[in-house]
Amino acid sequence: MDRDAAPPAAAGGTGADADAGDHGAASPADAVDTRTVAFGGGRSRSGPLTFGQSNVLRWIRKPADRGSATVPAFFDIPAGTSLTAVTEALATLITRHESLRTTYVDPPGGEPSQTVAAAGTLEVSVHEFGSSGRDPRSVLERLLAGGDGDLVRELPVRAAVATRAGEPFLLVLVISHMAVDVGSVGLLGEQFAALLADPASVPPGPEPLQPLDLAAAERTPAGRRRARAALRYWEATLAAAPQAMFAVPTDPSPPGRRRRTTFRSRAAALAISHVVARTGIGPSTVVLAAFAVCTALRTGNDKCVVTSVAGNRIRGATRGYVGNLAQDALLSVDVRAENFDTVVKRAGTAAFNAYRYSQFDADELWRVIDGVGRARGTAFHRDVVYNDFSTLDTAAAAVSAPPPGSLVEMHAALAETRLTSLPDESYPVAAYLSVRQVAGELVLALWADPAVLPRRDVDSLLRGVERLLVAAAAEDLKLADAPAATGLSAPRRGPQWVRIDGCWVERGATAEVLAAAAAAAGAGPVAVIASPAAEPGDTAQGGTDRLLTGYAAWTGGPQAAPAPEDLHEAFLAELTGRYAAMAPGSYVVCAGRPDEPDDEASWRTLPVLARGTGRASAEPGEPAR
Repeated sequence: MDRDAAPPAAAGGTGADADAGDHGAASPADAVDTRTVAFGGGRSRSGPLTFGQSNVLRWIRKPADRGSATVPAFFDIPAGTSLTAVTEALATLITRHESLRTTYVDPPGGEPSQTVAAAGTLEVSVHEFGSSGRDPRSVLERLLAGGDGDLVRELPVRAAVATRAGEPFLLVLVISHMAVDVGSVGLLGEQFAALLADPASVPPGPEPLQPLDLAAAERTPAGRRRARAALRYWEATLAAAPQAMFAVPTDPSPPGRRRRTTFRSRAAALAISHVVARTGIGPSTVVLAAFAVCTALRTGNDKCVVTSVAGNRIRGATRGYVGNLAQDALLSVDVRAENFDTVVKRAGTAAFNAYRYSQFDADELWRVIDGVGRARGTAFHRDVVYNDFSTLDTAAAAVSAPPPGSLVEMHAALAETRLTSLPDESYPVAAYLSVRQVAGELVLALWADPAVLPRRDVDSLLRGVERLLVAAAAEDLKLADAPAATGLSAPRRGPQWVRIDGCWVERGATAEVLAAAAAAAGAGPVAVIASPAAEPGDTAQGGTDRLLTGYAAWTGGPQAAPAPEDLHEAFLAELTGRYAAMAPGSYVVCAGRPDEPDDEASWRTLPVLARGTGRASAEPGEPAR
């Protein structure tokens, strides 16, 4: 994973993700009017960034990732509403929420900061659509998102109003991710509607935190303790997790862009209600458990590790917070169980812990991730992302799962299930599942990298989730029967594949990475040998199934030979995107070239210049000779 890239979950979703359909291309409508929205009455102040803002700033600094630096918002306007009422409601929102009137400074080598304006203006363009067939959402979103935003000089929000015959019917906002996440957009929509109905309305509940208040709270002793606890959780979870779920044989067909497939199943929704009634656990958790089981089956793993977005609006003061609270949550669900209901309960516990420990300093977290990777010889690939948007609709979230219906109706509804392939998208993950709706109909959207999850397997994975839920509706499903019920099974892995520390590793892929690392030091050729099962107590790679030894030839002077630590650091630097490669548990640098590079016996005939794990914290290997 590129630590500075903006994966979909870290960004909190995109405009395309929020809508399972697609808008066709359209040309921007010419503005027929411009209104100046004046806001004031707030306070002006400055201070440090919050954890969430710092996390966003990491990836929007890169020009390649600025396309996902904003969040679109679409607010319907009731018939008969005046344009003045719309602009006054918008002014109230900007005054109420400091994040909407904040600018940022990011000095080179210095500490980023934010400044809240007490008063100011925002230009709102008005566009007439009349009877045009153009989609005002896509037209105005494209118009507002054009050009690079200036977070230093401009407000983080741009606005436009769509009208028909002069009457406003839609407000479109494009807001910087520094100012909002998807959860914030939902809150703003609710408050905008309330202000149109009653300009004097205020949100119920306690006064929400503002970003500078949150930044101060994060720096208190209690806030720092929570952040340190989050780092400990991530460290422990990563150390015991597969480095990548989709360490699988790649598809030989030419790679393409990730495909997006939507899946709609009333049968699955009916099945979920039966599992909820039996377990007492919510529908969203049941979907997560089913996805975990099916993904583990498809990849041949004992655990399903996914990254999700935590809205972090659990505590009372943050429930009405408008700002970027969303950060990654790391979920690890152990699917080694006798029955599906057990996995449902484990998924609930995993989600609770992951979301509990999802507020952290991103820089500190990456130091933890790097430390775990250096010790294990792995990378944090973040290859599976799971995002549940079904609870963002507060009206839908307030409705519990309906009482279980007829099993006959459920089976009959299987004929209604629809899968739709949508235009290609590009996301830096192997698989990204978005849960759009659970009540009444299960609606999923799956983005997949065709190299590890070809189209045929995308369909079978989504169908597998449905079949698992249907099979678990009548009674608790024995997981020994899950392969037959879902039609899913692990891929065929040849003799080049070994299991190390819970990770599937291909020796050929590891050798390719080692060759690149050795070449950077002027060494080579190389070989990667899988040793027999580790002896008890051998901790070079966690004391698990198999150990890898990496050999590298050196033909220069002995004093200039690369050290194991050099090879290990160079190896880790080459690991990004290489799901099936893992650093050797031991490095051996030999003088001269072996006659048979693929034969370990040939390497053993050469003098050893250096030997060791390459891990600074590990015990050194045998002394060089």
